[in-house]
Amino acid sequence: SEAVGRRGSVFVSIHAGGFPDPGRQGYAVFVAAPGSADREAGGELGAWDAQQERHLEASRRLARAVHRALAEALPGQADLGVRELRLFPLPGLDMPAVVVEPAVLSSPVQEELLRDPGFREKICEALYRGLRSFLASPAEGEAP
Repeated sequence: SEAVGRRGSVFVSIHAGGFPDPGRQGYAVFVAAPGSADREAGGELGAWDAQQERHLEASRRLARAVHRALAEALPGQADLGVRELRLFPLPGLDMPAVVVEPAVLSSPVQEELLRDPGFREKICEALYRGLRSFLASPAEGEAP
């Protein structure tokens, strides 16, 4: 992965969410659930799980920081919260990681918002502020 090759300090994956109900809207930030990868599978999955568990608290802090920034930047949008997700393992990803869904593409209303450069700019600025906040205040024992 690019983040590993460039020795990144965090991994943020940005997606547009989707739901069967086109009326469902909002933004959410996801963090890996403990034990996301199947330990019985061993190999890459087991190794990924061990790497991510080491970063679980930092990933949660990152998720909260990004979520706070999105909440400030997108007033009036539905807040779907910070949630745990059985994330698809990315081998070699040994850093705090989150998935951000700033809008729901299956919602015609939010699809239209995503076409607006101003709305996308708000999302980008919020992601920047959330990352900056996270990186500026490492927890005890974490590298800045």
